[in-house]
This record gives sequence, C-alpha cells and structure tokens, in this order.
Amino acid sequence: MIVQALITTSGTTLLTVPAGQNYAVVNIAVCNYTSSARQIDIHIVKNGNTPGPTTTVVKQRVLEPYDSLFLSTEKFLLGAGDSVYMVVDADSAISATVSFIAI
Repeated sequence: MIVQALITTSGTTLLTVPAGQNYAVVNIAVCNYTSSARQIDIHIVKNGNTPGPTTTVVKQRVLEPYDSLFLSTEKFLLGAGDSVYMVVDADSAISATVSFIAI
C-alpha cells in the first residue's frame, strides 16, 4: 500500500496507523520537483508524541532541484497511533510517497 502527498511548511502527516493495526514502512521516497534547492525534515512519531528532536530521522536534508531521496535500507515498524510526518521549507515543492504493509 502507498500514501502520497505534497509536503507543506506547516507539516504533513502522511501516515497514521489505525487502532489495532501494525505497519512496516518499507520505503519512503521524496522528490523536489522545483528548480530551487529545498530542505526537508522527516519524523517517525510514536503515538502520544509530537514531531521534535527525538522523532527526527532526517534533519534539514537539502534536495537539489529535481532531486530525489529514498529511505529503503531500514524498515520502520509502527504500532497503533504512530505516524510518518514531514515538513519542508517551501509549500508544495516536495512530493512524498510512503510504501507500507500491514503486519
């Protein structure tokens, strides 16, 4: 299964695991489809927490114009209420796709 979104400067929650479910995130892909360099932060947020320093897995990663970033080496195992959250430095400049499976 996948979810997709344009990421905003106010932050975008791409995926939240429903009650009674567990997911394995198998791939995260982000793409800067503009002609300017952009920064992105990616967070894996445990249920009950908010995005911040302890939830950060990618911090201020610069994506050059038309560049992409793939996180597929490590898998993230998420429980009910856990989420994948991203924030960027310019609205709707970076698209994101999260691929996951129910476990």
